[in-house]
Amino acid sequence: MHKFLVAHLEYGDRPLLPVTLHRQQSALSDTDSAMNWRNLSTAVRAVRNSTSIPLFSTRTPPKVPEAGMSLPPLLMVHGVLASAATYRSIMKRPDFVPNREIIGIDLRNHGQSPHLHPSDGMRYEDMASDISAFLDSEGIEKACVVGHSMGGKVAMHLALTEPEKVSELVVVDIAPISYMIGKDSGDPYVATRAMRAVKLEQMQTRADVDAALQENGVKSEAVRQFAMTNLITSQDPNCKYQWKLNLAAIEEAFPSIMDFPDQDGRSYSGPTCLIRGGKSKYVPFQSMRVFTSLFPNSKLVTISDAGHWLQAQAPDDFCKSVNDFLVK
Repeated sequence: MHKFLVAHLEYGDRPLLPVTLHRQQSALSDTDSAMNWRNLSTAVRAVRNSTSIPLFSTRTPPKVPEAGMSLPPLLMVHGVLASAATYRSIMKRPDFVPNREIIGIDLRNHGQSPHLHPSDGMRYEDMASDISAFLDSEGIEKACVVGHSMGGKVAMHLALTEPEKVSELVVVDIAPISYMIGKDSGDPYVATRAMRAVKLEQMQTRADVDAALQENGVKSEAVRQFAMTNLITSQDPNCKYQWKLNLAAIEEAFPSIMDFPDQDGRSYSGPTCLIRGGKSKYVPFQSMRVFTSLFPNSKLVTISDAGHWLQAQAPDDFCKSVNDFLVK
């Protein structure tokens, strides 16, 4: 029988309820609005009965080409309500992992990857399987996997279940534990529900959407701005905007998103770096025993002035932390 720990966590800088800790393509274009979203329905029908789905990806070649061919690529895995586009500026930085190809992916129900029926789920087993199939389809034997928040849990599960495919692991401000769904105005679940509640067919400007999000409970301007990175121009003549997210599926999947699979004694012995924000409580001290038992060859880096969104809040420190870890 598993033993449990209880800790109080927060989303960003906001307190959450107690949580249970288990023991155990080329570079991105400047706009996503040109995507033909109707094509997604065809992809969804094709994969409805499959375990894994094809993922949209974007690639940034090595900034030092002569060095990049001998090293595994770096795979960026985003968090909930984000996408590969979230990392556009980081991926293009000349000083960020300059000697490797960098690949950004959109997880299922996010960005330009297939939007599935809610019953298809978003378990970590499914999302890790999607990435594994992506690596196989691209002929990539192994990659350095960098995952933030939900993407960090996907990356951890992939490393634990298919360690031969992960050359190095970077986990960004998340722990291999279960969290309670937060009800604060800045929490992702609240943001998801608010986005679903916005009547986009009535919106004429982005300012209208921003105001509607605020009316539906998203009081934080930063969270609203983040949510609106998913707002794109619609091809429907009767509706000016649409979300590049499958919000219905994401909302239904939140219990799975906040959980983490039992690992049945697995561990990953490859080089691992956990980067946490000093102002975030997503990686409480109680979780470190769990983390190090799963990832014994790990180091911890704290970016003291950053919260949960440390890539945006402290991009220089984030880039340096990843670079320093990968320089052997």
